[in-house]
Amino acid sequence: MDDLRETKFNYNHRQGLIIFLTKLKYIKYLKQYGYIHYVSKSLKYIVIYVDASNLKDILNKLNKLRYIKKIELSKLSDVQSMYFNKKEKSDASSSGKLS
Repeated sequence: MDDLRETKFNYNHRQGLIIFLTKLKYIKYLKQYGYIHYVSKSLKYIVIYVDASNLKDILNKLNKLRYIKKIELSKLSDVQSMYFNKKEKSDASSSGKLS
């Protein structure tokens, strides 16, 4: 069953970009670069996810566009996402022992 899951779902690694725009009307042109996840109308920025394998090419293309003020890389991949309690660790280690 685990082999089936691994072969059936191929996940591409994605990198989040925060792009600050001069005007929000240019959002429709940025759809070709990746998946737009969030749009802030008041601060005029978008969060877009792009393929990590094409990141350098996409950044070069985006930096040439005149309606983009600034591009920042998302730090979400640097944040720890797996958390364990001491109780969970002790339960996992004691479950293999016979009493």
